[in-house]
Amino acid sequence: MSRQVFEETLKRVLIWGILLNLGVPTGLLLVAYFLTGTGTVLHVLPEVLNVTFILFLLVSLADLGVAAWMRFFLLTPTRLVTLAEARKATLSGVLLSTTITIYALCLVSAVLGFAYFVLGGQVEKGLLLLVFNLLGYQFLRPRPELVKKLLGFTGGA
Repeated sequence: MSRQVFEETLKRVLIWGILLNLGVPTGLLLVAYFLTGTGTVLHVLPEVLNVTFILFLLVSLADLGVAAWMRFFLLTPTRLVTLAEARKATLSGVLLSTTITIYALCLVSAVLGFAYFVLGGQVEKGLLLLVFNLLGYQFLRPRPELVKKLLGFTGGA
């Protein structure tokens, strides 16, 4: 594998991660800020919100569990080669699609936190779900060393 292909793949993986797990939640926070200022957030019964928060929390944890499974069991050199052969795709293409899926699963927590806030919930609980997104991104994103190992890059030209 050439250095150019490795660097291009690493750049794409990092850009998608930053866009999905930092850009989208920041945009959702800005929208929530403007919704708070205009007073358009509806208020519903607290009992319903408690059940909704617990449901959103469980869904977020389940999504992070699936993302962790994908990160630790699908992003191995042998599984990546098997997936690439099955899809008739390149290793870098399979790596990129798998990492985008992991990033999207981590993003679900932020979207649910925003939905909880819009439904009338507390900002603090919505931010807690956003923190799950950021922690999932931080711990589950593939590091450059892993990308080198997965793509078989040895450091040559």
